[in-house]
Amino acid sequence: MDQDTTNIINSNDIKIMFYETGEFWTNAIIAPIGIIIGALSLYFSIKSFKEAKEAKSAALTAAKTVRKQDIIVVLTELLNECQVIDQINFKDATNRYQILTRKLNHITGLYSGDMANTEKVVLNAIETNLSAIKETISLFNKAITPSDENVPDDFLHLQISPQLIELSGNIELLKGTLQDSLIN
Repeated sequence: MDQDTTNIINSNDIKIMFYETGEFWTNAIIAPIGIIIGALSLYFSIKSFKEAKEAKSAALTAAKTVRKQDIIVVLTELLNECQVIDQINFKDATNRYQILTRKLNHITGLYSGDMANTEKVVLNAIETNLSAIKETISLFNKAITPSDENVPDDFLHLQISPQLIELSGNIELLKGTLQDSLIN
């Protein structure tokens, strides 16, 4: 070899190529691993977001189902209030009317956003029944209407009983539509 070539080879000026260093290979191995971990993190984040969205939807559906079941239980209780076996006096009729109105208003408030058109029609019919019952009861209010000795004791019962029967029918109809919506 000539002198110049020997001096170049023996000198400390020789540079090692970048791919010959350990740092390069360490970084070359770690970088793809980091990219793979990042991609997997993104995938599982998206997957968990979709599952959380589905869980929220299922929870809302379950909440609506439970609400409808609660309403069905209350409607069953209201049917008991509509039953008049013997005579009914003014005070008892007023108390029953107040219970019916309060619970039906509660149901309307709970369920008004989720009602189908058929259920709204039935609820309007129930409200009409309650108005008729209120008018009948007010006729027998002794503070407004003086008592008539010619009116038999069971006259209030005779007047209000058909209205309570009609109300019971509408409550049963609402109960049936709610049960049907639970099944379908």
